[in-house]
Amino acid sequence: MRDEDTATLREWFDDFTSKTGEQIETVLIDGELWPYDVAPASVLDLVFDDGYGSTQSPSFCAWSASFVVFPVQYDGAEWWDKVPRNPTIHNPIQPGGS
Repeated sequence: MRDEDTATLREWFDDFTSKTGEQIETVLIDGELWPYDVAPASVLDLVFDDGYGSTQSPSFCAWSASFVVFPVQYDGAEWWDKVPRNPTIHNPIQPGGS
C-alpha cells in the first residue's frame, strides 16, 4: 500500500481530467515532447512523494484543448495547476501562494 503523500503524473493527469472534463493531449517531460497516448509509462507511472520535503515530481508541462498544466511547489509540497492555453480573461494564479 502506498503512502497518502505519493502520486504519479498519470494520477495528476487523471485528476485534471476529472476536474475539467478535458484530456491531456501532449506532454513535455524532462525536455522531451510526447503525444500523451505514447508518453513513456516509466515516467507517467513513476511514484513520487508529493508531500512536504524536497521536490520529487518529474519536470513537465502538459497541454489539453483549453489549458496548460504544470507542477507547483510550496515548501516541498507539490501539486498541479493550470492556466488557459489561449489568451482569455481569467483570475491568474500565483503558484506557491494565494
